[in-house]
Amino acid sequence: MARRKKIFRQRRRVSGASVAAVISVVAIAAVSFPVAALWQSLSRVSDPIAMLESSSSQAQAPAGESDAVQAESEESTASAAGSSDSEASSSQAASEASSQQEEQQESRFAYPEVPESDMAPSSYFDDALFIGDSITTGIELYDVMSNAQVIAFTGINPQTYFTREVIELEDGSTVTMEEAVRRADNPGKIYVMMGSNGVAFLDIDTFTDYYGQMLDSIMEAQPDADIYVQSITPVTATLSASQPAESNEKINEYNARINQLAGERGLYFVDVNKALADETGALPEDASPADGMHFTSAYYQKWLDYLRKHTAESSL
Repeated sequence: MARRKKIFRQRRRVSGASVAAVISVVAIAAVSFPVAALWQSLSRVSDPIAMLESSSSQAQAPAGESDAVQAESEESTASAAGSSDSEASSSQAASEASSQQEEQQESRFAYPEVPESDMAPSSYFDDALFIGDSITTGIELYDVMSNAQVIAFTGINPQTYFTREVIELEDGSTVTMEEAVRRADNPGKIYVMMGSNGVAFLDIDTFTDYYGQMLDSIMEAQPDADIYVQSITPVTATLSASQPAESNEKINEYNARINQLAGERGLYFVDVNKALADETGALPEDASPADGMHFTSAYYQKWLDYLRKHTAESSL
């Protein structure tokens, strides 16, 4: 209560000029508005006298000060408009940069990829043969597809494809992958994925030479099959950074050569990395918690679904 009395006393110490200003404003307001409306307006504020003093002060503001306020308002409006134009320009520039990045990504291969198609049924793989290394062995390991033939072995690369006797036959003997492909039971389509074990220690020209020989051998052994050449799959960002010899940047360089080899021979090329990589081009960390290269069964399903959605008409 004492505080309220003190405030009230402070409010009563109003100068004579202020009182006159208040009376003047009230008189003007009374002419323009009904008394009830004026009182309703005053009742909405905690200090009607202070409000009236402020209104009187604004009403008596010099013309120069009013012009300055107007100029400041116009300047603020112009600044806001400029900021809006700047934001629109930045947004347009970002959009153009994104489009350019997508175009560069699409054009990093010299020869076209198999375009997207309607998803083929699972039976599409009934006459398929998959050739590859440890990545391809996962098809059987995870049992994600049981209706296709698989000729694959851990550690194989385009060079040892011709030399290592690692594929076991029904009689218990072993032969090279080259020989096993020759003996394959008349596949209608062949999917080749090779190179994860060669990027680290085969220079790109040697790699290209052996890879070309491997493709020529497969074409000779199975001349009636549609051959799909797949890209080397990406690795995680952690592995890529810690092992420069098998980084994603290097994998991309080798994939460009693989695309060229396939295109020169009239074979189909499928960039399966689009199904496996994240927005940075790396294999997601949770896709390969073990070693950064070999992925889980969920990503095998992504891979095979991508193949089913990228089929050549002649293979259907």
